[in-house]
Amino acid sequence: MKKSILPKIIIAIVAILVVIGIVFASHNLIKGQKGEKTITITIENQIDHKYLMKDKKFETDSKTLADFLKANQKDLKVTFEQTKWGPFITGLMGVDSTNMDKGPWWMYSYDSPSQNLNLKVGAAPAADKINLANGDKIEFVFTNNAG
Repeated sequence: MKKSILPKIIIAIVAILVVIGIVFASHNLIKGQKGEKTITITIENQIDHKYLMKDKKFETDSKTLADFLKANQKDLKVTFEQTKWGPFITGLMGVDSTNMDKGPWWMYSYDSPSQNLNLKVGAAPAADKINLANGDKIEFVFTNNAG
């Protein structure tokens, strides 16, 4: 009789381990892994001729640039204005756009070698349209040059 119970116990243990493995794997797939991408951020104030941040690397699991900025809103002191084209960056690192008609404004370039994209300042779409990939470089520029 002991022989007939042992296989059932082994099967039950294996089944429990399989269920735990499936739950763990599906949780990681849905959530994504922390820090799965490394991106490099530079923030330049061209009006005052200062770099506020230069080539700082961030690990992120954010899907879009807008998601990344929202996740780091406190550290980067980011402010947005929602427009019909998407979120418009109005402030970074305590430097704010005060005259949306005349500038200066926050703009950015986006370089993503893995996606074969190299968008110059003024050519990049709204931050919620930029899908981040590992190795991306984003340079934010406070400028009077509208691109």
